[in-house]
Amino acid sequence: MIRQNLSCVKDKISEAAKKAGRSPQDIILVCVTKTATVEGLRQGIGCGITDIGENRLQEAVSKKAAVGELANALRWHMIGHLQTNKVKKALEVFDLIHSLDSMALAHEIDKRAGSLNKRIDCLVEVKTSAEPGKFGVRPQDL
Repeated sequence: MIRQNLSCVKDKISEAAKKAGRSPQDIILVCVTKTATVEGLRQGIGCGITDIGENRLQEAVSKKAAVGELANALRWHMIGHLQTNKVKKALEVFDLIHSLDSMALAHEIDKRAGSLNKRIDCLVEVKTSAEPGKFGVRPQDL
């Protein structure tokens, strides 16, 4: 089932990329494993998944440990809200942070990454709605 679903998604990505005048090879598919079992994750890796997204640090830690050596061949993405007190551990687990949502978090990531002599890519999360439960940098503060 995972192989079929992955093939279907890759076909859709290829079609969309071609319509946009882009190469499908330039598109990175991040497979979010929020509710996936470790066995499902292993199956996905066996089907060629290379980028894993998690929104909870502890789940990423346990899944990364559970897949063992396979984890080293993957790129791990933090896709959920990251609290500043969890940055140190997040830097040990993730290769890319999708949810940089404040200057305070940016400074903490910079400080912690520097002390680990590590460079980490981050994507800035922009808050485009007034919903109180949403995170992100206000457009005027970019």
